[in-house]
Amino acid sequence: MIKAIIVDDELPSINILKRLLENSGKVQVNKSFDNAIDVIEYLKANIVDVIFLDIQMPDVDGLELANIITTKVTNKCKIVFVTAYNQYAIEAFEINALDYLLKPVKRDRLNKTLDRIIEELNIKISPTKMNVKCFGKFEVYADKKRVKFRTKKAEELLALLINNEGKSVPRSKIIDFLWADFDGDKALVNLNTTLYYVRKALQDHGLDIQIIFDRETYRIDTSNIICDYFAFKNYFTNSNIEGDISDINEILDLYKDDYFIANDYVWSISMRLSLKEKYISLMLLVVEFYCNNEEKEKAIVLLKDAFSKECINDAIVYKLMELLIEEKKYSLALKYYNSYKNTLKELGRKPNKIFKKLLALI
Repeated sequence: MIKAIIVDDELPSINILKRLLENSGKVQVNKSFDNAIDVIEYLKANIVDVIFLDIQMPDVDGLELANIITTKVTNKCKIVFVTAYNQYAIEAFEINALDYLLKPVKRDRLNKTLDRIIEELNIKISPTKMNVKCFGKFEVYADKKRVKFRTKKAEELLALLINNEGKSVPRSKIIDFLWADFDGDKALVNLNTTLYYVRKALQDHGLDIQIIFDRETYRIDTSNIICDYFAFKNYFTNSNIEGDISDINEILDLYKDDYFIANDYVWSISMRLSLKEKYISLMLLVVEFYCNNEEKEKAIVLLKDAFSKECINDAIVYKLMELLIEEKKYSLALKYYNSYKNTLKELGRKPNKIFKKLLALI
């Protein structure tokens, strides 16, 4: 793993970059700092592969700090400057910086930087990370190679363990979910056989993922797992919707479709509904941001995508129609309303009365 520290005087920027680095599966963020003195003291006692360093900071700026580090403290770690401004690029590379990243940092651009660090320092990234997709269709990858399972039950068993995020699941509960129609002995045989199929599929792809049995429960070790579901859920748990709009959009982009919707696992329904509520609330927050900043086209694009996922949500449909009407796109607003109304009709429901005010404007 790449051993890294982050230096930035703004806590939100530290949290955003830390999340991106840790989600890459290539970096261990050892510590973060908001001042030069603590950084220098830390580097005197600790080995670091790379410093992600903001340039514009009070007291000692990033360029000056980098020069102190490389000339007086250590020349064995790489410097990557992270800044909202590009006018310092020449000065940065004169200090032999490995790279220069502009805020907001993009995941793809960051990965190129990390690959350079790995190559230049000959860092071994092991074990292979398991990449899991839960939004839409459940898919598992070892690097970029899709992991195929011998049976559908093996795939579902792994999905169930992933759903519990490393927490223990009682064996009896697993059997109730996956083999409810089988008697005790037959269900247990099926569970043990299916566990063997899961472990073998992962091992055949070089994945050292432990499924641990303890006191009649099973849990999966998530330390080598990168998962869109983990990242999406953790955003709401840990960050309290902090960060700039690009960071929030990256979280929204994880929500390709409803949770496990293509697999239709019965046990996932409650989590699916919970995650959808979070997605809608976050999406509407971004829409409000765009509207307040006179970027209505971006808001409309986001709402259209949300409509494709949830076409009977009153808040989504109302806001989409409202913006289309403001842009004088009356026929398109009516088209979305009719789609909403027809879907409700199939469900035996009627449109919300709040739409009468909008329809009067068309």
